[in-house]
Amino acid sequence: MNDPYVYPGTQMLVNRLNIRDQTEFQQAESDLSYRRIMQLRAEPIKGNFDMDHLKAIHKHIFGDLYDWAGQTRTVNIGKNGDWFVRRELIDQYANKVFEVLKGQQHLRSMSREDVALKSAALFANLNALHPFREGNGRAQREFIVQLVKQAGYELKFEGISKAHMMELSRDSFRGQIGALADTILQLTDPRRSELMGQVKEHYAKNDNLDGFIKQAAQPTNKRGAWSGPVIASNDGFVAIDVTRWNSREPKYAVLPANAFERSPNIGEKIIAVQCDSQLNIRFSAEGPQKHQAIERGVMER
Repeated sequence: MNDPYVYPGTQMLVNRLNIRDQTEFQQAESDLSYRRIMQLRAEPIKGNFDMDHLKAIHKHIFGDLYDWAGQTRTVNIGKNGDWFVRRELIDQYANKVFEVLKGQQHLRSMSREDVALKSAALFANLNALHPFREGNGRAQREFIVQLVKQAGYELKFEGISKAHMMELSRDSFRGQIGALADTILQLTDPRRSELMGQVKEHYAKNDNLDGFIKQAAQPTNKRGAWSGPVIASNDGFVAIDVTRWNSREPKYAVLPANAFERSPNIGEKIIAVQCDSQLNIRFSAEGPQKHQAIERGVMER
C-alpha cells in the first residue's frame, strides 16, 4: 500500500522535526505530546464533544509533530489483523457516534457507574473509528477525560500500563467493554482524586524535584516490584514514592488499600509485587528475609 504519511521506502512518519531515526523520534514525540497533554489538563479545549472537538484535541497534542494533525486520515489502517473504519466511511460513522453521545446529554446527570459504562462504549466506538493516521489513543483518552469531567467526575488514565491499555482497547474493539468500564469506574473513584491532592502536596515540599509528577504504570525495578515509602493514603488507595535516586522527576505508584493487611503509616517503606492478578505487599519492618523471598519469587516467574 502506498502510504503518503511516511518517508519513501520507510515506515517512518513524515514529521515537522524531519527526524528520520525511529528511536530519536519516539522520544521527541513522547516528550512533546506529553507536554501538550499537560497543557490540555490545565486549560481544556472548549467544544461540543463532537468530531470537530476531537479534531481540535488531536491538533493540539500533535501539531508540533505533524502537518496533518487534526485531520482525518486518507488511507485505510489496521492493527494486529483488525481493520478500522474505512477512510471513506469515517464521517458517516463519526456522525452516528456523536449523535448517540448528544442523545445521552453528554453523560450529564448520570451516576458514576453509568458514566463508566457509557464512556467505555464511546471509547470502543472511537477506537473502531480511528480517524487519524497516528495518535488516536491519546486523543480519544483526552477527549473522554474532558467529557467525564464536565459530567462531574475526575478521570485520569495515569498508572494504566501501555500493555494493559492496549489489551482493554483490543477487547473493546471486539465488543467486550466490561473490563474497560470497570477500569474507568475505579479511576473515577473520588478517593483517588483526594489521594492525588496529598501526593501533589507531598512533592511541593521537595525542592530537589522539579519535573512533571508522573504515576508509574509499571513496576519500577528490574525484579518486577514497586518499592518505596508511603507518601499518601486513604481508605481507598495508598501512594508510594518510587522516584529514582538520581532523578529530579517525581514518580509515584498507586496501590489499592484493600491489598494491605493494615493501614500503612506515612513514611513507612513497603515492597509490592504483582503476581498474576494478586498484589502481594510487605512492610520493610518484616525483615530482609521476607523481602528476599518475594524477590526470588518474582525472578522465578
